[in-house]
Amino acid sequence: MSAAPLILRIQVLYSTPRASQAPSPALMVSGASADRRLYWRRRIRDHGVFRRIEVFVIEIFIIEVFIYKDIDIRKDLFNVSRESMTLVGAIFMKIAGATLLKAYLVQANVPDRLFDWLSQFVHTKTAFLLVLNVFLLVVGCLMDIFSAIIVVVPLIVPAAAQFQINPYHLGVIFLLNLEIGYAPEMMRHQHGSTGLA
Repeated sequence: MSAAPLILRIQVLYSTPRASQAPSPALMVSGASADRRLYWRRRIRDHGVFRRIEVFVIEIFIIEVFIYKDIDIRKDLFNVSRESMTLVGAIFMKIAGATLLKAYLVQANVPDRLFDWLSQFVHTKTAFLLVLNVFLLVVGCLMDIFSAIIVVVPLIVPAAAQFQINPYHLGVIFLLNLEIGYAPEMMRHQHGSTGLA
């Protein structure tokens, strides 16, 4: 059993300002994944009582309820659970709709038609990447990132393979352009919320 991750966690706990008595959940998760050799985590994982993500959820629940005291069990827990389930349901509906659209586009053979049409105008790898960047910026402005990943990736991957683009580079280009395209919508919401404050 290594004591280094435990010492690191104790140092993080005591080095934080007095206003926040516990490390952030990101530090908890990174610290918890670093100390795999701790006995209780290994025992929980090996005996199947909890999986690692469930342990993280329990840790975050303890931090929010007992350390930060942001959530009162009697007053707020039901409302927080209801709001989070509503959000999860909305995300699942978006993903279901995007999956149905993707299935239709693949059945209709749209990726091959798209590549045939695109190859009439774009002949080089650089030109394809420029067209792809502009297209993904527009998609990022119109769709949320989850739906765009589900719908657009099956359309782009065959064309990128024909132009011999590395899938890892394609993934980085895809995510960065979607985030940049999504940024104006986030800024609009941020300006709207600052006007209310």
